[in-house]
Amino acid sequence: MSKFDNCQLLNSVFMDQVIYLGQDLLNSKVDYKLEEIYGEDGVIGYEVLIDNVGSVKDRLFNAGLLMDRLFYFIEQSACFYKSDFEGKSLFVNFEVYELCDSKLLKKIVEFSQLLKSRGMQLVCEITERNLCAPCRVYEQGLLFLKKHLVHLCADDYDWALGDYRSRDLLRLFNSVKLQVPKDEACLEGFSKNLYWNDFSNKFEFIVFEQIETVNQLHSLKSLDIDHGYYQGYLFESNRIKLSALV
Repeated sequence: MSKFDNCQLLNSVFMDQVIYLGQDLLNSKVDYKLEEIYGEDGVIGYEVLIDNVGSVKDRLFNAGLLMDRLFYFIEQSACFYKSDFEGKSLFVNFEVYELCDSKLLKKIVEFSQLLKSRGMQLVCEITERNLCAPCRVYEQGLLFLKKHLVHLCADDYDWALGDYRSRDLLRLFNSVKLQVPKDEACLEGFSKNLYWNDFSNKFEFIVFEQIETVNQLHSLKSLDIDHGYYQGYLFESNRIKLSALV
């Protein structure tokens, strides 16, 4: 049996609903922005987000091409933003199926090393979407990145039920990102149903995202937790953009 027999990404070409990987980012009009992530003393890092969402509807873009964009940005432009970047982290999203791409894994390690040489840290956010089930070959990619000291973060982890990353959460992931509920009842449950001190001590940090209201922020501030960071529309963002190359 081939390791690709259960690959949902490859087998999708034979299905009615094809998974499109999109265009070459270097030649497209896709723009990216860096959204701030805050700690108690100010900005601790930035997440790379698509800026012009409408142009990428129903497309899954190749992270390797995004990495090329980021390499170019850091090597050519970071000197202009030294005070913004030095000592901070750059959060980049990766789909789980991309962890089977050896070329991409090498790029990630090289980019992580480049950032370290500039006084920064790469944080690889592994998303909650799993197009690979039941195949788990992607675990080898996680192990490779872990071996090369790349920081791995479980993005949008389901704090109540867990998800496909649960069995690897403590073994492989350095940090975790949690969506903060907006509904009052759900927010109360979120605040009270976890042993936050024990949970947070298992990770280097936790990022609480989708913070839109002062009430959400106040609830988070009351938690028994060290190294909690915050992200969302409540905070200023969009100061730095990565525009398409021309």
